[in-house]
Amino acid sequence: MRARNYLFWVALGFSAISAAVVLCELLFAFANLGVLDAWRGQLIALDIAFLVLSVLQFVFFRVRLTLHALFFLRLVLFMAATYPLAASSSVRTVLLSALVFEAAIYLPVATGMSLAGIAILFSLFWSLSPQSGAGSVQVSFERALATLFYPMLVTALGALLTRLQKLASERENLNVQLRTAGSRLVETNIKLLDQIAKGEEQTRRLERDRISRELHDTIGYTLMNIIAVLKASVELSKKDAEKTREFLFQGIDQAQKGLTETRQALREMRSAVDDQASIVKTINRLAEAFKETHIRVTAHFSNIPWVFGERVDSIIYRVVQEGITNAIRHGNATEIAIHLARDAGRVLVTINDNGCGAVAIAEGIGLTGIRERLREVRGDMSAENIRGGFRLFARIPVGSDT
Repeated sequence: MRARNYLFWVALGFSAISAAVVLCELLFAFANLGVLDAWRGQLIALDIAFLVLSVLQFVFFRVRLTLHALFFLRLVLFMAATYPLAASSSVRTVLLSALVFEAAIYLPVATGMSLAGIAILFSLFWSLSPQSGAGSVQVSFERALATLFYPMLVTALGALLTRLQKLASERENLNVQLRTAGSRLVETNIKLLDQIAKGEEQTRRLERDRISRELHDTIGYTLMNIIAVLKASVELSKKDAEKTREFLFQGIDQAQKGLTETRQALREMRSAVDDQASIVKTINRLAEAFKETHIRVTAHFSNIPWVFGERVDSIIYRVVQEGITNAIRHGNATEIAIHLARDAGRVLVTINDNGCGAVAIAEGIGLTGIRERLREVRGDMSAENIRGGFRLFARIPVGSDT
């Protein structure tokens, strides 16, 4: 369904002004038209009907068949109104200009130009009709020029405005498509980062499990060997002292090897723990993902430790992720600022954007899920319009030892 654009208002205004000009001339300068007084009332009625049909075109612009019928009826009224005005070019030119201007705006190019051509040719025919008095050929030629030049100029203006409006509409549609595609790309990027984070966490978990198994196997195997050597040494101590010493040295060697392997496993485990993704690093990576886009995301941290713990870090990440997604998807934001601060046993998460905000804040699945996560840890969340954009704010309790 087509939407009424501003050019229809321009056409209606032009038609109203034209009808008003013609009405003033019929009321106050009728004697100069060279028309019998008997035509005055009929011409005024035709002028008003001309304007009424223009209003109906404005109202029923979506119904193509009705619109064509109204233009055809206006063409008939124009012919009827200009028939007795063979000696006057002003009224004819004004009515003709209004008709062809609206035809160029309302109708498709081919139809509008055809209707405008018919109206101009008809008006030109009357302008060139023989006139009484000296110099009638000269006068008719001048009238023909006025009748031909101004309506064609107005027709060209209407076609140009229509073309410019179409180009502007296509550009706006393209911008909307680009914004939509950009938003989808950003959301895909965020989801990809989320999958990468999950993959890294799973890799760390698998590495910890592998090291734990190796540590278990190393300690178990070493202790079993030492126990076996010690038991054999106890038995041999009564019979062969030299053999006992040899077994004890084997036990010492086994214990030394076990200690070395245990320390190595513990170092690997410590390295895996130290390599745990920091919430600071994760948020920074999320912000840097927009570096090559038209969206500017900045992250600010105040009194934030390297990690809060797996559960709290996960909630913080989800809050920030949802805040960015909503700012881009619903607010068309181009600047997003993330603030993380710790205060009185809580971590405060704030996401400000410069988007269009929301007339009525309705929580979707994403925000509802975040609120449920926060409720599990006795946290809370608020969302509100701010001057120049929108804000998402969350308070998350954290342990005193974090």
